[in-house]
Amino acid sequence: MKHQSIIHLLEHKQEQDRHNFECDLNEFRVTYQKPTDAREYDLTMVDSQEDNRLNYGPSSCLFFDGEDRNKKDREKEQMNQWIKEQVPYRQ
Repeated sequence: MKHQSIIHLLEHKQEQDRHNFECDLNEFRVTYQKPTDAREYDLTMVDSQEDNRLNYGPSSCLFFDGEDRNKKDREKEQMNQWIKEQVPYRQ
């Protein structure tokens, strides 16, 4: 009977230690392992999908002032015009 009570006390102590360890581990995770502290957080940013243009640098711009946005169309039109002008000379 005495051995049973000792075993029961040891099991209870072990279960209590495990519970305390899990509580401490969860507290550590909440305190020191926040999602914002993760190395890949800035790559995923799941929780902030809002448009935050102030943090973007010049390399993220799609268009710049003075940029010729219709360059391909203009060059294509110029090439067609040049071909039309060259047709009489080639015949």
